[in-house]
Amino acid sequence: MTDLSTEDSNGRISVPRRDGRNERGQRTRAAIVAACRDFMQAGQFRPSMQACCTKANRSIRIGFQAFKTIEMLHLEAADDLPTREAMVERVLGDDRSVLPAERLALIARALVTGAT
Repeated sequence: MTDLSTEDSNGRISVPRRDGRNERGQRTRAAIVAACRDFMQAGQFRPSMQACCTKANRSIRIGFQAFKTIEMLHLEAADDLPTREAMVERVLGDDRSVLPAERLALIARALVTGAT
C-alpha cells in the first residue's frame, strides 16, 4: 500500500484520483520557466512573457495566469543556480569568482528586476 492509498473496512484499497489540471499547470509553469532561463543564460535577462510563452509553446494568457506578472516569472527563473551563474558571468566575467554567493544572488536579482 502506498502512502496515499487507503484501505476500507472490507480490505479494499483505494488510491486517490490524480488531478490532471494541477499536473498540467505544473508542467506549463516548468516549460515557461525553462524557456525564460534559456533567454537569461543567453544574455537576455528580462525576456517578455510573450517570448517565453512562445518558446515554451504556451499562450501568453496561460503565462500570466501561471505567474501573474512578468517579474514573478523572472524571479522564479533567476532562482536557478546555473542561470544565476551564467547571468553574472556575462556581466562580470572572471571577476565573479571574488564575490560571495550572496552578492552574486543580489546581482542576478538586480539584473532581472532592473533594480540598482
